[in-house]
Amino acid sequence: MELKDRLKKARKEAGLTQKDIENNIPNLKQSTYSELERGVSKSTSRIVELANLFGVSAEWLSTGEGEMKKSAKSI
Repeated sequence: MELKDRLKKARKEAGLTQKDIENNIPNLKQSTYSELERGVSKSTSRIVELANLFGVSAEWLSTGEGEMKKSAKSI
């Protein structure tokens, strides 16, 4: 699975639209995000912000390795 596929999967599972990305992450335009999901752009420095918004692991979103969902840390 490529970055574009992971982004789309995570966004849809979070119940967000591409416009929601623009509204929730400062200075990230919907058109720029769309390029990521279409594979026109292959990387982004906004992975951590996107992962936090989607509620997924930044490592998974970036590389496809590890678990998709953030695991709850035990106290």
